[in-house]
Amino acid sequence: MSLCNVDGLACNCQPDEDQPCTRGIEQRKELARLRAENATLQRRCDGLEKALRTIIAWGPFPDTGNFHEDGTPMSYSFCYGSNGQRDYMRDIAKAALAGETTK
Repeated sequence: MSLCNVDGLACNCQPDEDQPCTRGIEQRKELARLRAENATLQRRCDGLEKALRTIIAWGPFPDTGNFHEDGTPMSYSFCYGSNGQRDYMRDIAKAALAGETTK
């Protein structure tokens, strides 16, 4: 029994003299597919984790761009209230579940 080695992936097939072994090439393609799938799942997991951490910490909330008369910035809760904060966090959760980039 001969041992093939195609692109660093070994197999124990017995290739014909007329047809070279393609198993190593197939393994390489499958490995590339699995690595790409893993990267996609890792990005999704990272996005979900970021959203959960934001929700657990209940913030940070974005700047409102509004200011009090003394020039200090208005907080998100001051401008939008607790319902606005809840809606903001709900939007973060919805975006994460949809696979979108969170705020």
